[in-house]
Amino acid sequence: VKTYSGTVENEIQEIHLLLEGSTPDSSITVNGEAAGNGSPKIYSLKTGENVFIITVHNGTSESRTYQLTITRKQNANNSLKDIQLSSGVLSPVFSPAITSYHIKGLNAKERIKVVPAAAAETSTVKVNNKLAAKEGADVDVPIGESDIRITVTAENGESKTYNLHVKRLE
Repeated sequence: VKTYSGTVENEIQEIHLLLEGSTPDSSITVNGEAAGNGSPKIYSLKTGENVFIITVHNGTSESRTYQLTITRKQNANNSLKDIQLSSGVLSPVFSPAITSYHIKGLNAKERIKVVPAAAAETSTVKVNNKLAAKEGADVDVPIGESDIRITVTAENGESKTYNLHVKRLE
């Protein structure tokens, strides 16, 4: 067998390979770089497929090539770690598990900045269907009742929506 594969969770960011040739003077390369014979080496894993071509030279003219493919799953975290507001107060206090809030104290404000922070760097965040910059998004607050929708999409495509309910009096 010369082809091997495995799958790891997204939390696994590296693997340790301990490769040994059949003789003490065997030399081993991984993707063209020396890997040592009997010495462990650490390799970083990116999301998706990571292919390692392992070539073992036995000290003569013979060599064998193996392929190891490690698939790192995509991040599934579609939560926020925080929501900051330029004005007003969230009620209840923010928690990643709570998806419905009221914003209190906006009667005099026509516009606020909403700064949502994703729990995972690989997630995308939209405020009212527009991609949010790291510094947040400016949102108009009309008189009456309205909602601000924050949608977090994980790397694997799963989404979660946080709703901020606003009631602004004249």
